Amino acid sequence: MPRKEEIPIQTSTFSVPESPVRADMAQALYDSISQAADVAVMGHHNPDMDSLGAAAGIAAICRRIGSGCHILQPATPCAADPLYQQLFGVELYQDRFQLPSEASLTPDTLLLIVDANRPEMVMCPALLEKASRIAVIDHHVPGDSQLERTDLRIQDTAVSSTSELVCDVLRCFLNPEDLLPAEADALLSGIMLDTRNFTKRTTAETFATAAFLIQAGGDPGRVQKMLQTSREDVLARHHIVEQARMFRQGVSIAVSTTPVNPISAAQAADELLTIEGTGASFVLYPFGNTVRISARSTDGTDVQKILAQLGGGGSKDAAGAQLPNVTLAAATADLERAIRRFTGGPT
Repeated sequence: MPRKEEIPIQTSTFSVPESPVRADMAQALYDSISQAADVAVMGHHNPDMDSLGAAAGIAAICRRIGSGCHILQPATPCAADPLYQQLFGVELYQDRFQLPSEASLTPDTLLLIVDANRPEMVMCPALLEKASRIAVIDHHVPGDSQLERTDLRIQDTAVSSTSELVCDVLRCFLNPEDLLPAEADALLSGIMLDTRNFTKRTTAETFATAAFLIQAGGDPGRVQKMLQTSREDVLARHHIVEQARMFRQGVSIAVSTTPVNPISAAQAADELLTIEGTGASFVLYPFGNTVRISARSTDGTDVQKILAQLGGGGSKDAAGAQLPNVTLAAATADLERAIRRFTGGPT
C-alpha cells in the first residue's frame, strides 16, 4: 500500500481554548485512517443530520489524507434525507454512498462508527462481525452495552454533537478551504440540530467551530431550510403537545397513537419544555414494530439515566429509547416506573 501524505497536526487558530487533548485525538484518528486501505463510515439507524454531518467530516479527512471512503446510507427514508440530497449533488460525492448490503469490508478496511456507541444502535449490526478494525467517534453517554474490539474510541459527552467533535478534530489538520461548502453545511447542520439552533449545550468552542464552518462556506440559512419540516409534521407536533399530561411535578408525558416523524417527536419534546412548570418531557410514539421515546430536560433531570433503564441512551438533557414489540400502554407504564425509580418514588 503506497505511503500516504504526512499531514502535520496543528493547533487551529479557531480553537478556544487551545486543546492538546484534541491534538492527541487528531493524531490517533490520522494514524488509524492512514494505516487503513479504505474507510467505511456508519452511523446509527435512521441517521439524522448529526450522524450524516459527522460522516461527511470524516470523508473530508479521508480525502485530505488520501484514503478511500464510503458512507453507508439506509435503504429507507430517514431524518437526514434533505442532507443526503444536498450531498448527492456534489461531484465528489457521486460514488461516496453505499447501502449496507453493498459494503465490502476487507481485513484492511477501517469501519468507523459515528454518533453511536452501542452495537444495537448502529445502522447495520451485522457489519460489526465482518469488520477487522473498528473505530468509534461519539458524544453520547456510554450505555450498558458497548461496541467491542474497537481500535480507537474518541468519545466526549461534553460537546454538543458528534459533528462538533469531528470538526474539532479535523481542525487540527485541515484549513477551512480544505472543506467543501456542502461538507461545512453538513457539519453545521449536525451542530444546529443538537444545539437547537445554538440555544442548548453550547460553549465558546461550539461557536468557534461554527465560525470555522462558516469560513469554509457553511451557510446557517441554507442549513435551516434543510431542518424545516412539512406542514403535516408541524400539525403532528402540535397534536402531540395537546395530548401531554403532567405525570408528576415538572415531568410531562405525551403519547401519540399514530406514527410521527422522529424529528417532529423530538421537536414536540422541546416544545413541551416551554410550558410553565415543565422541566423534563417524554414523547412516546409507534414506529414500525417499536415504540420510540424522545426525552428532553432543562431542570437537571437526567433523562439519559431514566431511559437507560429501558435500554435507551443519549445525554443528560436529551435522550431516546426504542422498545421493540410492546404496546404503547406497556411502554408508557415502563417509562412511568423508570421515572419513579429515578426520582425515588414508589414503583
